[in-house]
Amino acid sequence: NNHLLELTGLSKNEITRDGWLNTLHPEDRSRIEEAWQLTVQNKLPFKEEHRFLCDDNQITWVISEAHPVQLGETEAQSFIGAVMNIPQRKEAETELQNLNEELEERVEERTSELSLIINAMAGREVRMADLKKVIKKLRAQLKDAGFSPIADDPLNEDIF
Repeated sequence: NNHLLELTGLSKNEITRDGWLNTLHPEDRSRIEEAWQLTVQNKLPFKEEHRFLCDDNQITWVISEAHPVQLGETEAQSFIGAVMNIPQRKEAETELQNLNEELEERVEERTSELSLIINAMAGREVRMADLKKVIKKLRAQLKDAGFSPIADDPLNEDIF
């Protein structure tokens, strides 16, 4: 694949002798080498996303794909493959992941704020209920003491 030659700076002979495995990013190397061994042993198609160390010492994301090809009854199996450069897609995926993480943080912050407000409101309701009980008790005591209700009382019993 000419694109792979351009990316890695390897010769055609180096590529076909699994030299392309040497250009894998160190964090991807064991995973890709293992997948490639399984592909070769089981004569299966290969398709993996990974990083290459390019000829210019840059790192690029690619999708590598290879399919087994039997050259003849007595000849060894070979693979035909392609490499597609996908750095823009990986950048977009990373950006989307970062945005999702930021959104999750914001939702968590807002949820925490709402919980505080709800708890404060619940506490206020409890205090109001306690206050209503005290007012009723005071009214009863005032009534027992012979005082009559005040007209236009803002704390009229009808609201309780």
